[in-house]
Amino acid sequence: MIEQLIIETKKELSTVLGELVGVSKIVARFCATI
Repeated sequence: MIEQLIIETKKELSTVLGELVGVSKIVARFCATI
């Protein structure tokens, strides 16, 4: 039960990190065009 919870949490964290990386790339590209 606890192991499953940890796996789910890791999936959520990796998804959030991936979104943050994507956003930072978009922001960097946006700043570069200015």
